[in-house]
Amino acid sequence: MVNVEQFNDWVVRYNYLFKVRYTKKQKKKFLQSFLTDLTAIRDDVELRGDKEDKNSYHIVVGNLEKARYVLATYYDTPAVYYGAYNFFDTKNQRKKTTYPIVFFAILMLILGVILTYYVSIPVFNSAFTFKTALLVLFYIIYFWTFGKITRGWPERNNTIRNNSSILFLLQYIADHPQSKFAFAFYDNGCQGDKSIQKILAKLNKNTQTLYVLDTIGGTDNLSVVTNKEKQLYQNYFAEKIDGSLEANCKFLLTLTNNSEEIRRLFLSKETLKSRKINKVNFTKLDAFFKQIERR
Repeated sequence: MVNVEQFNDWVVRYNYLFKVRYTKKQKKKFLQSFLTDLTAIRDDVELRGDKEDKNSYHIVVGNLEKARYVLATYYDTPAVYYGAYNFFDTKNQRKKTTYPIVFFAILMLILGVILTYYVSIPVFNSAFTFKTALLVLFYIIYFWTFGKITRGWPERNNTIRNNSSILFLLQYIADHPQSKFAFAFYDNGCQGDKSIQKILAKLNKNTQTLYVLDTIGGTDNLSVVTNKEKQLYQNYFAEKIDGSLEANCKFLLTLTNNSEEIRRLFLSKETLKSRKINKVNFTKLDAFFKQIERR
């Protein structure tokens, strides 16, 4: 079992030092540290490049193609967005990400126009002075900042989404080094389900099952969203059924609401802002997956 000191060390690293994984450089630093921790536990750890995105990498632990069960989560950081987190409504979630970008871009544009009209034009129409040099420097910084805003900026409080899922899987791997599960830590999980589909494409849909973990450290209802009802889950999680999901793909989430439509399922902003992981969910998930391994 992972001792408290070791787990707290991981918390410091992945919830503070490498908590933001938005740029290529930030992701690289995280991967270097995370691979070091994983290879200290197991020797079947592999870093795989994404065939479609040369800047994206995924970590695989175990035999992804042969394991009966695969546990996966994403490691990238979402951009700042407005309101709650809609798990299965990608279109709506993209809109929520766009709102802050549009707002601040318009604000910057208005400020730029006002400054240009009232300050810059009079200065540039006069002889070159120290003020002129300062304005040139200002515009360099202005357009650099404007470019940053239009690309979005990362959410900095990522304890629940999705550091909690990363920490649980790291702890599970350490607690069960002989586990027959395969594990995947994938990039671009905040951009929709494309990475999940890539993993599913490598699995046999008749003999292998993928469990996707997301926001599992929240204080709201720990739930499983699955294609069809199974008695297996009832002692551990609230259950949501949706026939549109892939039969061999299950989602483990914490949910604020209890809608029958999975597109309406969300996690509240209040829960997302929490900086404390609900370790009770770690215990439930550990017990559940140990039961799965015994099957």
